[in-house]
Amino acid sequence: IIITIFIVLITIYISNAYNIVVKTGGSSAVREALQLVVEDYNKVVDDKFTYESVGSGTGVERIILDAYSVAYADLILDGTHFALQPDLSQFPLTALAITVIYNLPGVRLALSGQQVHDIFAGKIKKWNELNPSYPNQNITVCVREDSSGSTAIFWDYINDAADTNEIPGPAKLPAWPGQVTRGKSSVLSDIVLNTPYSISYLSFSSAETKNIPVASIINKSGKEMIPSQESLLAAMESFVTKFSENFTAHIYNSDAENAYPITDYSYVVLRGETTRCDDAIKIYDYLKFLIESPHFSNVHLGELPNSVKTKIYDYLQNEWKCYGGYSVYQLIKEKETGMIVGISVGAAVLGVTLLCCCGFLTILFLHFYIRRLKRIQAKKKADNQSSLMGPKGKVAMVFTDIAGFTQMFDMFPEAAKKASSLHDALIRQLIIDYDGYEVKTEGDAFMIAFQDIFNAALFCLDLQTELMATPFPAQLYSLPKFKTEFTNDSQVVFHGMRVRVGLTLGRVERITNKNNPKRSDYIGPSVNLAARISDFAYGGQTLIDEKTMQAIKQAMMQHPDSESLLSRMIMKPYATYHVKGIAKPQLTYSLLPNKLENRLKLFNPEMNQRGKGSFVPPTLELAMEAGGGSQGGDNSYIQNELESIDTTPKSNRSSTRTISPNPLISSNSFSSRIAPFNAPLQKSKSTLSMDSKQLDAESDDESL
Repeated sequence: IIITIFIVLITIYISNAYNIVVKTGGSSAVREALQLVVEDYNKVVDDKFTYESVGSGTGVERIILDAYSVAYADLILDGTHFALQPDLSQFPLTALAITVIYNLPGVRLALSGQQVHDIFAGKIKKWNELNPSYPNQNITVCVREDSSGSTAIFWDYINDAADTNEIPGPAKLPAWPGQVTRGKSSVLSDIVLNTPYSISYLSFSSAETKNIPVASIINKSGKEMIPSQESLLAAMESFVTKFSENFTAHIYNSDAENAYPITDYSYVVLRGETTRCDDAIKIYDYLKFLIESPHFSNVHLGELPNSVKTKIYDYLQNEWKCYGGYSVYQLIKEKETGMIVGISVGAAVLGVTLLCCCGFLTILFLHFYIRRLKRIQAKKKADNQSSLMGPKGKVAMVFTDIAGFTQMFDMFPEAAKKASSLHDALIRQLIIDYDGYEVKTEGDAFMIAFQDIFNAALFCLDLQTELMATPFPAQLYSLPKFKTEFTNDSQVVFHGMRVRVGLTLGRVERITNKNNPKRSDYIGPSVNLAARISDFAYGGQTLIDEKTMQAIKQAMMQHPDSESLLSRMIMKPYATYHVKGIAKPQLTYSLLPNKLENRLKLFNPEMNQRGKGSFVPPTLELAMEAGGGSQGGDNSYIQNELESIDTTPKSNRSSTRTISPNPLISSNSFSSRIAPFNAPLQKSKSTLSMDSKQLDAESDDESL
């Protein structure tokens, strides 16, 4: 009985051992189809297949590093890739169409390849240069800011279609001439939709999902074409005999009469003899399912013609080899004919015979092994519980808060719930990305701890940019704290949810969280300061104190890529505040991504009097006026406080002690802004200008 039970257990173990997790990932342009394929395939097999939308370049990098078993890429591998992994191979998966999207109300746009090239090369600058009946307006050109396979297809086409190549490469990230607006794939369509007279490029599946106008492209036969299954199939069939020895081909700008011209292949990338044969057999079955899947045509991608599918099966059956140089297809045929099964049965019989002889010793071994395994598991469980505690010692504390949160829920409660969920998911993903620790959350506010000030600063920078790329419900963009705002040169300053952030660095006391004894909470002056200065910030602004600013600079300078990192951010003096619970006035700095520097012009500390503390006016005379009543005209207290925040060496200080105004405010406008406050305090409230009152009323709905 014991031997029978043991054989059953061994059989179950062997069965589970051959159920593997196969990781795949890469191209985001075919994301919708691949997600559906993987979901369907996991329903019919015991193994688990996964797909990650990380982009073509990252997908290829990860299969080279053996992090993926299958990758998807909208690019052709080159010598650099093969030098890193000689057994890489690729074959076509689907045809990908890149469309030209535009915002030109009332116009059905049709463009030649030369015209598309000249627009993106900056040679055609106004719409009426294309057609006198079009508006006399500048064309706003929008492009991807990151390396992209879709960009490479678009760049290859316009340079092939034009008489001369006037847009320098590389293809995945060209040096676009002239003034262009840049954004990630997820936000490009929103920029075009919200920017009149703009133009960009996007995969056809994404353009259809966003319901954005698509221009017809004139092909080599002079026909105006838009992507369709027929036009993509025509492009693929015209290049069936033109594959390279690596099974690749460019199919853009086809000679076929009915072909859509901005088309190219998206590829599957595999490893060969560095793949375990057991895994390769399972991957082969998945690839057959993938090639025959109808999901590509269902999401506006081109299904491969049968002639190309035949070539793919021929490659997989005759050329693809796994570890040891074995043909994957031959191993599958042997398995189907029972050879491998026969060997397995013979081994099982031999194993049963040996087990009958050694049954007692085996059971005794299992008894002690299971006891040891339980001890290891108990230790791992204890280690995991200890990891629930947060950082300690010198800790960077971050507080976040959504601007206009109450108004959002009052006006659009259902949309506000979805927006709040997107906000929470983004913050928690960034916490994971930058090794942060979620201390607690209350309503729309987060309290987060970081052991590394470097990671805390990058968290704050990425939060402000990622919020602009997050697709919140459309009706929320009508709210003042959600609307899209542009500079005079059409650069996006605000788009979507605005979050105020406070960041400080200091020694804190780690205590047990009263709501969850397994988690940490924090107390101390640094914690209080972070919470207070986050209240002083505008939505879309991160405030830090002076010590934190110095710590960030020091951390950045020690980083090997310090110049690049420093160029990504802006740290500029903002305002000085008396903070409740802290005796010394605190000089604060704005911390923002470099490309959002124009936000600084919209932040005015005088008009944002919220939070537990008070704004210190930026001249000594004003400070004395504000404190005169209770101090009896003695300015020694103010003088001492000013000295404590003056960073100028004493030898270089002039005899007249003043604090310089905010550097973002010019001297002329500064004197006019400060004039009302030089009057007696009671009178100043009634003599504020209308603009100042209006700004104060609009500074934050929650402060009212």
